[in-house]
Amino acid sequence: MKKIYKKLLPLAGLIFIFSACENMMDIHEKYLEGGEIIYAPKLDSLQFYPGKERILFRFWLNNAPNVKEVVLYWDTRKDSLVIPVTPSSLLDSVSVFIPNLEERTYSFEAKTIDTYGHQSLLSTGISTAYGDIFQSTLGHRQLKELELNDIAGLVYWYTAPANLAATEVRYTDRDNNTQISWAPASESFNSCLEAKPNTTVEYRSLYIPEPNAVDTFYSEWRTEEKAFPATYLIDKSKWSIVACSDENANSGNGVANIIDNDITTWWNSQWEPETAPLPHWAIIDMGASKGMLSIDSYRRPGNPEVKTVQYYVGNDPDPDASTWVQIAEGIFTSGDLLTIEIPESINTRQGQYLKVVLPDSNGEPFTSLAEIYIRGK
Repeated sequence: MKKIYKKLLPLAGLIFIFSACENMMDIHEKYLEGGEIIYAPKLDSLQFYPGKERILFRFWLNNAPNVKEVVLYWDTRKDSLVIPVTPSSLLDSVSVFIPNLEERTYSFEAKTIDTYGHQSLLSTGISTAYGDIFQSTLGHRQLKELELNDIAGLVYWYTAPANLAATEVRYTDRDNNTQISWAPASESFNSCLEAKPNTTVEYRSLYIPEPNAVDTFYSEWRTEEKAFPATYLIDKSKWSIVACSDENANSGNGVANIIDNDITTWWNSQWEPETAPLPHWAIIDMGASKGMLSIDSYRRPGNPEVKTVQYYVGNDPDPDASTWVQIAEGIFTSGDLLTIEIPESINTRQGQYLKVVLPDSNGEPFTSLAEIYIRGK
């Protein structure tokens, strides 16, 4: 009896295995009735970029030469867009706008279809179309102040609001032409080159709803009540001294101090190793001719040595050139500041060089000068 049992046990095991395999085939048989499922290549990647009542759809196909179209669905497949493609065997990218969208967020599904009718698995994405609702939330960047120099008008701003991309300023230049200055939100000012004194500006703010948005939203143009100043302080940052009669540079009182924008430093006439005689003079290269309205001359603080100050312009830096034109002269009477107004009849735009002459002194032969500031027009 034991021998019969041992012989039947392996046979029973084989019967069980064949029975299990048959059941597994039954389970898969219904999926194989139409043959093996073949899928078209799936999109390699896809991206959606928000816009103004539209969204930009960008996708990539990699090694998919047989794909003939991409189908995009949204609104639970109520809306769709068929995009014909002719890809190569390499990585191809395609961009297409989805137009006429209401202002809201959309969910998308995309698939490919090849020339044999095979479809790919779905790829999904999400993005937002913006419109009048977003536009209605936009305000202007707050204007802080207006400044003017001989190079440009400067429009300064307070902190940039959220989503601000840039600011535009519309202004009038010195030739009465309308110009537009553009500055990114990261800048605290707009530079308006050659802005005309005593004129107003218009400005507007540019917004993007998201960093990758493809469209920019604009606020309405606003006119600023304040104007650029009627005059401006001429920028001396690129000026240089090309010659001088004498100086006491070793003591820190060199002639360059008269254009360093610091009234507590000064140019002192030479006293060692020997005293330099009057007159004392310096020639300044302004880089270009300047329209000048007035000149401020500062004496060394508390030192009354400076008496008369004369100013000339010309195109020849030779101090003895005959082409120098005198544009201003003044005499200190009290205090450390002397302001000389230049008459309208005097043309100050006759050369890029400015010569400063100190012909006399209240402490002859010594003299000094702390700073020069020139207002332009």
